[in-house]
Amino acid sequence: MSDATPPSGPAGGQTPKGEPERPPSAHRPVLSEPRVERRRGGGLSAAWLIPVIALVIAGVMAWRYYDGLGPRIEILLRSGSGIEPGRTAIRYRDVEIGVIEDLAFSKDFSHVIATAQMDRRITSRLTDRAAFWVVRPQISASGVAGLETVLSGVYLGADLGSAGEGKPTRRFEALPEPPLTPSDTPGRRFKLFAAQGASAAPGSPVFYKSIEVGRVETKRLSDDFSVIEYEIFVRAPHDQRIATNTRFWDASGFNLELGAEGVRVEAPSVVSILRGGVAFDGVGPPPIGGGEVDEGRAFDLYRNETAARDSLFEAPGEELRMTVVFEESVRGLAIGAPVEYRGLQIGSVEDVALRVSDTLGGAEIVTTIVLQPRRIGIGHLTEDDVLAFFRRSVERGLRARLAVGSIVTGAAYVQFVDLPQARAAELDVAASPYPRMPSVPSQLGMLKGSVDEILARIEALPVEELIANASGFLENLRTLTGGEAAQGLPGDLAETVASAKRMIRALEDAKAGEAVTATLADVRKAVASVEATAAELPAVARRLSALAASAEQAAATLAEGGSLNRAGLAALRDVQNAARAIKSLASTIERDPNSIILGR
Repeated sequence: MSDATPPSGPAGGQTPKGEPERPPSAHRPVLSEPRVERRRGGGLSAAWLIPVIALVIAGVMAWRYYDGLGPRIEILLRSGSGIEPGRTAIRYRDVEIGVIEDLAFSKDFSHVIATAQMDRRITSRLTDRAAFWVVRPQISASGVAGLETVLSGVYLGADLGSAGEGKPTRRFEALPEPPLTPSDTPGRRFKLFAAQGASAAPGSPVFYKSIEVGRVETKRLSDDFSVIEYEIFVRAPHDQRIATNTRFWDASGFNLELGAEGVRVEAPSVVSILRGGVAFDGVGPPPIGGGEVDEGRAFDLYRNETAARDSLFEAPGEELRMTVVFEESVRGLAIGAPVEYRGLQIGSVEDVALRVSDTLGGAEIVTTIVLQPRRIGIGHLTEDDVLAFFRRSVERGLRARLAVGSIVTGAAYVQFVDLPQARAAELDVAASPYPRMPSVPSQLGMLKGSVDEILARIEALPVEELIANASGFLENLRTLTGGEAAQGLPGDLAETVASAKRMIRALEDAKAGEAVTATLADVRKAVASVEATAAELPAVARRLSALAASAEQAAATLAEGGSLNRAGLAALRDVQNAARAIKSLASTIERDPNSIILGR
C-alpha cells in the first residue's frame, strides 16, 4: 500500500471553491514528501587540488625567477648592428651574465641605448670600472679574434674590473674596441710620449731583451696636439724592471740612417718588423740610474736604441746652449747633427736659421747647438762655471767649424777644434739669445782658398815674355854654332897637337936632365889626352851641327805665328781652364757635397 494520496483538485489536490471535496480514489497512489539526507565529511572535490597546486608551483617559480634577476642597466652604443633584443647575450669570461632586452635611440639620435637585464650575482661588480664592448670577427696585427660570432652572432663582452673598486652605476658607454688586457691582469701601465708617431700601434708588443712582456694599448694625440701619447701595459713580474733610468725606443722595422757618422743599419726581430713594437732597457750604471717608479709614470719614446742610450747624458737643467755663426754655406747641416770634439760627440744641432740684423743691413746664418756637459766631464759644475771653462778654452784657441761627415751623404756636423795659432777671439757671453762661440772656416774652405791662390799665380805668369826669351836664346845658339870660327876649331886643335909632339921628340933627343925627363913624361900624358880629345872633336862637331839645325827649326817654330808657339799658348790656356774648373769644382763641393755622388 502506498501512503500517497491523489491530488485533491486540478491544482495540486485543491478543489475549486464552492465544490464539495471528492473522496480519495482507491486506485491512485499516494506520494510521500522528499527527504534530504546529509553525508558525513562532505566539502570541496579533490579535482580542485590540481589547479591549486599548479598555481602555487608557478608562483614559486616566478618568485625565484624575479628574485634571481639582477639590475637593469643601459649601455650606450654607437650602432645596433647585429644586436637582437631577447637574443644577444652579455658574456664575462665566456659565461652569460645578462641579455639585451630592448634597443632605443638616445634623445639626440646620436647613439643607440641597449637596455640589458643582468644577473643578480654580479650586482656588486657593476661599477664605473666595468666596461662593455661588441664582439665581432676581427683581424689585426695582434691576430684573429671573435671567429665564434660568425655562426652564433655578435654578443657583448664585459670586463667587470676588480672587486671592491669603483662607484656603483647603471649606465655605461660601450668601448669602440675590445680592451687588449683584462683589468685584473697582474702588471702595471705606463705612458710614453713621442715627438713623432712611431710605427707601433695598439696591439703591438712591448719587448724587454727581445722577449715580449706587454702590449701597446692606446695611441693618440695629446690634448695640446704637440706630441703622441702611448699607453702600454707591462705584465708582472717584468714591470719591476722599469725604473727611473729605463729608456724606451721604437723597435719597429729596419732603421737605416745616413748621417754625418755614415750609414747605420739596425734590424730588430721578425715579430717587430711584422707587428711593430716598443722595447725598453736600463741605461747607465746604478749611480746614474734610479729606483722604482709608480704606475702611470711617463717616459720619452726615442726613435731608436742609439738615441735612447745617448739620452743618458741629457739631464734636464744641465744642457748648455750656444750659437755659432758660419760665414760659409751650411748646406748639409741638419737639425740633430752631432757636435764633436776630437771625435767624441758632446752635443747636437738644435736649430739653423737665417737672421736679419736689427738695422736691416745684412743677414747671418746662426746655428744653435746644445752641449751636454756630462759628456765633457763637467756635469757637476754650475752653468757659470761651465761658461768660464769654455771662455778659457776659447782664449787658448778653441773654435767651431763645419766638417763633412760623409762624402757619400753630404751630411755635415759641427766640430770643435783647438787652434792655438788662430786669431784672438772671445766667447761672447752677452750675445742674445745664447752665448756665441767664435768660428773658423772649414777645411774645405781653406782648400778652396789654396786653389784660388794657385790659380791667381798661374794667371799672373808672363807667358808671352817667357816665349820671347826662349826664342832669343835659340837664335843666339844657332848663330854661335853656325859661324866660320866654330867650323875651323877642329883643324886648329889638330895642328896644335902635332906641334906639341914635335917639341917632345926634340926634347927627348937632347937627353936633358931627370927633371926635364919627368916633365916630358907629364907633357906626354897631356898630349895623349889632347890627342884623344881631338879624335872625338869631329863627332862633337857633327853633334853641334845637328844641334844647330834643331835650334834653327825650333826657332822657326817658336817664331811669332809658329806651330810650337801656337801649341804652347794653347797648352797654357788649357792649364788655365783646368785651374778654373778645379776652382769651380771646389765651390760646388762646398755648396753641395753630395753632388759628387748624386749629381746636380
